[in-house]
Amino acid sequence: MNPNRICGVCAKEDTTGNLRELLDIIEIWKSKYPVLGDIRYDPDEKAEEELATALRAASESNMEWATGCPACLLAAQRQGEVNLRDFDYSHEMDAIRSWWSDKAKADIDIAY
Repeated sequence: MNPNRICGVCAKEDTTGNLRELLDIIEIWKSKYPVLGDIRYDPDEKAEEELATALRAASESNMEWATGCPACLLAAQRQGEVNLRDFDYSHEMDAIRSWWSDKAKADIDIAY
C-alpha cells in the first residue's frame, strides 16, 4: 500500500487525488476515538458518520462529482485500517462510470 500513489480515477479527471489528506483525517479521528478506530471493534454510528463526512468532504474537494473519489476513499480505509459500513465501492464506481458516460455524451453533442 502506497500512501503516495497516484489515483487512476482522479487522474482521469486531471486531479491528483489526496490520499495523504484522507489518511491524516483518519489519524485525527482515531486519536479522538481511540477504541473506535480499531477495526476489531464496532464503531458507534455517530462517530463513524463523522469520519465518513470528513473523508467525503476532503475527497470531493477536487472532484466534479459530489461524493468524492471511491478509489481514494477505499485506499484510505484500507491504509488507515478503518471500515465504513455504508461505503459500497462497486456501487459508487458504477455511479462514477455512469457520470463519465453522460459527460462524454454531452461533450460529443457540444462538439457537433
